[in-house]
Amino acid sequence: MTFNAGKEAKTILAKNVKYYRKKAKLSQTALANICEIELSQISRIELAKVNATLETIFIIANGLKVLPSQLLEDLSTPNNMP
Repeated sequence: MTFNAGKEAKTILAKNVKYYRKKAKLSQTALANICEIELSQISRIELAKVNATLETIFIIANGLKVLPSQLLEDLSTPNNMP
């Protein structure tokens, strides 16, 4: 994985967490409480400021009631749009 690919992965994760959070009608605070993760961590993930661990991705996916893989799919490509 190149540096740009890693940066792109953070951006995809950020967009998807925000998308599925809003789809679930949850605030960042509500998601943080459900996942027992600091609000600042949710914010940093949604801003693509931090590399989330696999554990964190699984926890957030569970809180959003989606598969972890859904948080890593590039939804900007036409074939992947929900």
